[in-house]
Amino acid sequence: MIEFNIFFILISFSFEYIIIPFSSQLSNIEQNLSPSNFINAMANNELYTNINIGTPYQSIKMCINFNSFHTYILQKQKIKKQFNEYNESISSSFKLLYNKSKSFQECDFDYAYYASDKISIGENLNDNYINFMLVTKKSSTTKSNFAGSIGFGVVGYDGPIDTGIVYYLKNKTIIDNYFITIVFNKNNFDGKIIIGENIYEKYNKDYLQSLNILVDYEYHLFWGWNFLNLSYNNNNLYFKFVYIKPELGVIMAPMNLKELLKQNFFDEKIKEKKCYESNSFYNFYYCDEDVDMNIGDFNFMNKNYYFSFLLNSNDLIYNYNGKKFFLIVFNTILSNEIIYLGYPFLKKYDIILEQDKRIAGFYNFQINFDDKEKEKKKGDSKEEKINPNFDKKNNNTKYIVLILFLIIMIILYFVFLQFRNYKRKKKPVSMDFEYSEII
Repeated sequence: MIEFNIFFILISFSFEYIIIPFSSQLSNIEQNLSPSNFINAMANNELYTNINIGTPYQSIKMCINFNSFHTYILQKQKIKKQFNEYNESISSSFKLLYNKSKSFQECDFDYAYYASDKISIGENLNDNYINFMLVTKKSSTTKSNFAGSIGFGVVGYDGPIDTGIVYYLKNKTIIDNYFITIVFNKNNFDGKIIIGENIYEKYNKDYLQSLNILVDYEYHLFWGWNFLNLSYNNNNLYFKFVYIKPELGVIMAPMNLKELLKQNFFDEKIKEKKCYESNSFYNFYYCDEDVDMNIGDFNFMNKNYYFSFLLNSNDLIYNYNGKKFFLIVFNTILSNEIIYLGYPFLKKYDIILEQDKRIAGFYNFQINFDDKEKEKKKGDSKEEKINPNFDKKNNNTKYIVLILFLIIMIILYFVFLQFRNYKRKKKPVSMDFEYSEII
């Protein structure tokens, strides 16, 4: 049964996926910041995770980067840093895959080596060799406050493709596909990235909202969508570029939306001295804690592709330091065609990214991934009972196929055993012949 056991292990492993937990700087935000400093912190947030790298392992903090495709690590500098740096010279498992530092023009760095080392991330990715770029010269977009960056951006135009962590794990058959799902926790700004599986797989795809990713005016590719209309209180605004920014703690919008909100809600409350307008680097609104901020619904849609999502007051209000902050923030230098969707959008919708197909989407409802894992172990799903969108047939298909395949393999194995035993029992044919003359 050795052959069968090996086959079963391979089948089981092929359904694995990788969970990379991430933390947000906003989860440790100070409690007594001024309104302007609070909004600045929300708008300049970063997501990060801790990894162990090398032999013996070194623990370093890596930025979670959805704007860059490549995974890169900064080469250790002679000057002292406030964070732990990676030192490749003390790692016995470090591999230099190309012995010359190369120039990169479309990346978040200028010069880097192509390298590899053993890396552990989260609970189920341990001591795997993972390729990365070892940066020797930074650029203006390099994440210099971290030891490096794990890239979950769109496939880049420059550099080795397998320095994208999802592509590397797929090519090594550690995961089955190029799915990336971003899931925020319910009670804070932290969350997890699930790669290699669509956690909504068992639900009918009719409820999936997705479009090809956006192409901006410089022909660069980013996560997001082109050509969405925003409907608010019988008013319509048109956005040519809608960027998905998971690290952003707010939604960043142009000034024409600010004027619309002021006319429809905030102007009256400001006159009552119950709400306040700030015109610092970011323009924003906030109100006293007792104000009912029922501002209305913000409906984003693309009618040509039946694509839409809704944000309401509950999604856009955050209580901090005795005030209610409206989490759509306005930037005076932002074009009226651009909007950035950050945490208020992503806490409501688990975004699903497909790197190979360059598609970004979400389901129009949200599951609890932690509960899903518990139910998976019990063999029972609460969503099946409570969610009308549940498609039982879709849920069971892969298991039926797997069971049928295993049954066929068992049958073939026993047929092989019977054939082998038959050959062993069969009398050997004598090689002694009598030759007669042919007449």
